[in-house]
Amino acid sequence: MTSGASRPATFSIPTCRSRFTTIENELNQWLDNNGYKSTKEIRGCTAYQHDAERRMTALANRFGDDASVSEQQAQLLDQMARELLLAQSSDWAFQIYQGTTVQYSTRRFESHIQRFNLLADMIESGNVDTELFDEITDRDNIFEEVDFRVYRSR
Repeated sequence: MTSGASRPATFSIPTCRSRFTTIENELNQWLDNNGYKSTKEIRGCTAYQHDAERRMTALANRFGDDASVSEQQAQLLDQMARELLLAQSSDWAFQIYQGTTVQYSTRRFESHIQRFNLLADMIESGNVDTELFDEITDRDNIFEEVDFRVYRSR
């Protein structure tokens, strides 16, 4: 405000969301018109990441009880947690947005999400491809101490 006086905020959530959408659209248009990439390019990464986070939480809740999880299931879930952390741990979306190392960042993000989904499909179906699992764990063996149970919501 230019006058220095403050007014209390009096808006409803729908109005706030509507206004935010308008501001966001104006910003994206300005960015596009001035040679910048818009935030729409980041949304693809975050949507896949949030889907993986929800899936990880659901599976951690389902198998989080020590009595109900086999050693193989725990290993699959731990590797899923590693893949999710690797997808989350770097600024892949930011690098894509900035236009720096776009191909590398895209490939890395997509590969972690793809491996996460392959492992999730294995545990959900009960059909474990041990050769593929071994290849994935050999490739991404960082965070050895990770425990999938940290993703439990309860």
